[in-house]
Amino acid sequence: MLHDNFIKTAKQESHEFKALLNILSSLNLHTKEGRKLLCVLNNIIDYYINREVEYSDDVKMPIVYFPLCEDWAQMLCEEFVALKMSLLWGKSTRTNILSSYKSKPFIYLPEKVNKKEREACSKHFRFKRDVAKYLTDDILDMPSNANEKCFFYSRTLSDEYNLSLKTKGHYHFIQDVVGDSFSTEKSLIILNGDEDEVYKKIEQNDGRFKIPHIFLFLQKNIDGRNIQLCMKMQRSTIKEYNEDYDAGIHNVIAFLFSQKPYRLQRIYENKHSLVERWQREKFAETRDFISFTKAEMDYLW
Repeated sequence: MLHDNFIKTAKQESHEFKALLNILSSLNLHTKEGRKLLCVLNNIIDYYINREVEYSDDVKMPIVYFPLCEDWAQMLCEEFVALKMSLLWGKSTRTNILSSYKSKPFIYLPEKVNKKEREACSKHFRFKRDVAKYLTDDILDMPSNANEKCFFYSRTLSDEYNLSLKTKGHYHFIQDVVGDSFSTEKSLIILNGDEDEVYKKIEQNDGRFKIPHIFLFLQKNIDGRNIQLCMKMQRSTIKEYNEDYDAGIHNVIAFLFSQKPYRLQRIYENKHSLVERWQREKFAETRDFISFTKAEMDYLW
């Protein structure tokens, strides 16, 4: 039986959430059928971002596990989080896109472009137009400081980012909303999956920018194991980088999606294994494993 609070959460849509979905609907065809899923996801993220940090080494590392998912669910959620944390958290990305559109409120086509390049230019223009249309002045920014950045890992969107930068005629909106280094003006930094490179970035930054939030979308490699970046980003390492390099990390949120049936015993065992390997805590002592029953997942679709 569904709890009333869960139903309320799945329907609790802010003005800002609706604006993001209007933008996402032209980018991902599954936005409408995944609306309740995104609403729950959005409220989970807001809870951690808006929580009161009690002390400097107060680090939360929740694992958000969605079982019984459609095959398109993870990509939809990845794109939503990328939009939310780039357009609403931190002002530079949103401001730059709006300024770019206002200076050229039309499609600019370079000379001698082929069909694919024309389509890419059209997609690029429509994205900027939708941002300008839906992110109006009454859409509030999320609290953030100018010297703060977020880390974001998605293998799929990382591939799209690199492909968009290197391939003429290929466009994905991710190229407009993320950067790949601290030198970027954008508030969201996309990671490439190399854990050593991530920690090197933190060391070289040496506290000039804070990284209060890190978002990881767990995916398995060909050998069936979770990527090393996610499994090695552990609480002890995060606290060490906060102390030694003043990284300011407070939330590391990992999202895990599965299309498999909800087998309670298997999920129960996996909870223990994943929490103890990743959070380095006894399962009984952590309150940051969020999952959903079969009835809840059925309701979200």
